[in-house]
Amino acid sequence: MNKIYLRFILIVIVLINFRTAANADTWQDLFVKSKGFLKADKLDSAVFYADESLKIGVHESPAKHAVSLGLMSSISMSMGDYDKAYQYLITRKNILKSAFGVEHPSYALTLNNLSVVNQYLGRYEEARQNIAEAIEIKRKISGINSLTYSHALNNSGRLLQTFGEFEQSEKMFKESLKNKEQKNVTYANTIFNLGTLYYSLADFIEAEKLISESYFIFKDKLGETHPSTIYALLKLGLVNSALSQSDQVKDIINRFNKIKDKIPENRTEFISPLYDFAVLLWTQGKMEEALAGFMKLKPLIEKHLGKTNSLYAYCLNALGIINWFNGKYDIAQKYLSEVVALREIFFGENNPDYSGALFNLAGIQADAGDYRLADDNFRKALDLNLKLVKQFFPFLSEDEKEDYIDKVKLRYGMFASYILDRVKESPKITCDLYNFTLAFRSILLNSSSEIRRKIESTNNNELITIFDDWKHKRQQLCRLYMMSKSELSASNNDIEELEKAVKEIEKKLSSGTNGESGDFFSTPKWQDIQGKLAEDEVAIEIIRFEAFRKGNKDQYFYIALILTKETKDAPTLLVLDAAEQFESVSINNYLSAIKRKVDDNSSYLDYWSKIEEKIPNKKTIYIAVDGVYHRISMNTLHSMNGKYLLDSKKINLVLSTADILKRQEKSSTKTETAVLLGAPAFASSKSTNSKERNIGSASILKELKSLKIEDLPGAKKEIDDLGKLMTENKIIVSSFTGAEATKSNLLKTSKANILHIATHGFFLSDNKAENSGRKGGQIYLPKTNPMIKSGLLLAGSKDAITNSSIDNSENNGILTSYEVMNSDFHNTDLVVLSACETGLGEIKNGEGVYGLTRAFYISGAKSLLMSLWNVNDQTTQELMFEFYKGYLGGKSKIEALREAQLKIKEKYPNPYYWGAFVLCTDY
Repeated sequence: MNKIYLRFILIVIVLINFRTAANADTWQDLFVKSKGFLKADKLDSAVFYADESLKIGVHESPAKHAVSLGLMSSISMSMGDYDKAYQYLITRKNILKSAFGVEHPSYALTLNNLSVVNQYLGRYEEARQNIAEAIEIKRKISGINSLTYSHALNNSGRLLQTFGEFEQSEKMFKESLKNKEQKNVTYANTIFNLGTLYYSLADFIEAEKLISESYFIFKDKLGETHPSTIYALLKLGLVNSALSQSDQVKDIINRFNKIKDKIPENRTEFISPLYDFAVLLWTQGKMEEALAGFMKLKPLIEKHLGKTNSLYAYCLNALGIINWFNGKYDIAQKYLSEVVALREIFFGENNPDYSGALFNLAGIQADAGDYRLADDNFRKALDLNLKLVKQFFPFLSEDEKEDYIDKVKLRYGMFASYILDRVKESPKITCDLYNFTLAFRSILLNSSSEIRRKIESTNNNELITIFDDWKHKRQQLCRLYMMSKSELSASNNDIEELEKAVKEIEKKLSSGTNGESGDFFSTPKWQDIQGKLAEDEVAIEIIRFEAFRKGNKDQYFYIALILTKETKDAPTLLVLDAAEQFESVSINNYLSAIKRKVDDNSSYLDYWSKIEEKIPNKKTIYIAVDGVYHRISMNTLHSMNGKYLLDSKKINLVLSTADILKRQEKSSTKTETAVLLGAPAFASSKSTNSKERNIGSASILKELKSLKIEDLPGAKKEIDDLGKLMTENKIIVSSFTGAEATKSNLLKTSKANILHIATHGFFLSDNKAENSGRKGGQIYLPKTNPMIKSGLLLAGSKDAITNSSIDNSENNGILTSYEVMNSDFHNTDLVVLSACETGLGEIKNGEGVYGLTRAFYISGAKSLLMSLWNVNDQTTQELMFEFYKGYLGGKSKIEALREAQLKIKEKYPNPYYWGAFVLCTDY
């Protein structure tokens, strides 16, 4: 008998004995053994014993039969065989329904597991029905305080996130957390899911906090090589990357590289973490490594999860974009076309992932020269983005709205880049860009303003109470933002928790006003604007955008869209220059010439000459600016012949040219009351010997301390003269100067039609500025809320900055833009900020300047007169008097300002003296 035959006999004997031993076991013995092998990741043995238990369970009882089917489905899922898992669960569901009825815990659990399997198989509607039924059953039989109910809510949250229903998803996760013990695995699962939701909404701070917490729980309870631990680690890496925390990202990549060899490639649970690792490599510029990772994952996903799984589409999308980067258009288009098809089938068109895929497909088609398809897909994607913003905005906080719009603006840059390539061949395509600009220009500002307006006009007491609570908490936050680290520590306040509470209230306010009358998200077309223009008028949209080439972000550009009465088929598109030139050499030349009071011939050529060539005969200009144009007073630009734009043009600065649709006659607004506040007593006489305050290195107060705050005698005369002028014009005037020019007096006078403020302003930026005249300054401040970095100095501000005895933030003399936003100026038709640099702030593409002007607009003011540089005390006083004389005499605000500037220009020709003030109005 040869060796091979002997070996065969031995194997047969072993197998017979093995099966005999198995047959000798009871159902329970077999079931327990199978569970043990499953836990030990010995899946072949787990299948054998589970199958044996199933054979016995079929004959012994429906309960044992169902339990064995459930075990077989779990093993099948671990092996990546979701079709088989589905069949086991369907059989189990039918047995349980027949034996125990639908209101049974095991039946509900089966529905819950079916929902999970259906998600893997891409059967999302069936999954939605499964989980909805499971939640209802668990609610009835176990109650809302049970863990089983919480688990079902968690799974529902994941499914809703897949559908892009983020508001409901967030609610499900938060409700699920109520009954879960902290620091255990089920709690960690839910906070991880909630963190990934915030990551998808670009709320990276909250995402980092939650995902980090889940990682440490998983690591402690499950070990560092468990799929959940690795998934959380790599997702945390993506969040760190989004926050530009390069050291943390490198550390996470190194930690993963040390353990990745221990990961079995055939385990389904590791596919999602490995996908995130490839994305993480991509974000760090390791393109070839990322490409290799995605290529390796594609067949694994297809084999274990199937093409219907959402991760398959994500992998294809990544492969498409990387090939697009590499100029392999045919391959890229193949991948991205499949992504669009899959996402449309499984999620429908009203899903962010679908619109994103459509944008990418349009981009690759554009670079490949397939313009007909690119045109159609870009337009469709743009329309979907408008719908999605309407859908998502009603439940987002202010920060989340800003982050969401930042994503949209990246796609805006892709589309604008495409138009630059297409405009010569297809001029009408500029219609789409103009309309898209109208829809998204200042959308965040309009949203915030509209919410305030609705709340002020509502009779909903509950909403008003929530709004009052929001204002109170924001005031608390402002006080904390003004503290140094040591002061904050001593105060025992948790600034992160307060910020979180404010965000939650903002969501309630946003969703609570969504059903009220009015709509901030108006979508006018360029023809609507044109219909309101007279023969000598022009509407101009200045746009700053980041160009895209081969799927890569490129440099920033400035373009102008020009619309006149004569425009026939489409607005004119004009390329102005690259941002690199405009935002360095050009703006430095302009500001230097203003500061040194010397002639400036180059700024007109840089910023206006190309536009002038297109509109030589237009006298009235409505212009919405962007980027560096916010720092330029257009009236001060002059051509080579020495003529200023002020001499020949009426320039109307608007938030959007859509504001032209709001134009009203001057007579429709009646001025009856005015508040004049200025020339504050910055320091009280009794504070001279006070002990200097130790305010810490990070405090805003310390930064303000570097300012030279001097009294303003010209401002006192300005207030007195304007008071007399207004009284003569039958206006009821309230004046506050000296010690009465306080923060509290300013904020409680919001019912006045006119608010005039003459004092020092401040803007905290990266550069220090010299102070002269009506002073303020730009001084360095570490990164913080941009609305804290600008404001006005009022009575007592010197005391607050330097003296330990002044701690009352309610009236400390430092009024930040953040505090102005908390106020109500809906009855105020005109706010005049007669101080230096009140028009400055942090500039954001398409949203304007984050500073005092934005704050007053959000709080309800209709028009603002503001300054762009340090102004002279004497000439400002004269300019303001001339402005009000014209305005109260019946002229429009813009006419009154222009004539006042022309008059001051006769006496003081250099634009430094008359050109700092610009008027912005929404009509």
